[in-house]
Amino acid sequence: VSNTGDENNKGIKADSPIKEILTEIRNGDAAAFKYIDFTDEPDSAKVNVFLGSKPVSNDIVLDNSWGRPIGKLNIPGNGDGKTSQTFACKIPKVKGVHAVWFRFWGEYDDLVKIDSFSFIKQ
Repeated sequence: VSNTGDENNKGIKADSPIKEILTEIRNGDAAAFKYIDFTDEPDSAKVNVFLGSKPVSNDIVLDNSWGRPIGKLNIPGNGDGKTSQTFACKIPKVKGVHAVWFRFWGEYDDLVKIDSFSFIKQ
């Protein structure tokens, strides 16, 4: 997890003995997942999140954290941090193996918790 501010941001937290979630996300944070194989040429991204109380924008970027987004999710801020919901967006067909970056934008700390994500072909 990359953070533009306080380096004490933990980022990944155990949700159970066999599962972790990405948490404590702040405005301007970026999280990288290396390396994702896009052999199946997906055309959509799905992200399951625990909704926070304020809206969050999530850019999906390949290879370089400040590159042009291939997808964008606008996550509403109508949650309690305990209820999960899945959001999806179209992406251009991608081939090869890439680092996947999620960039987050919002108005406060602990914006959202990422439970899981996937790239699918619809």
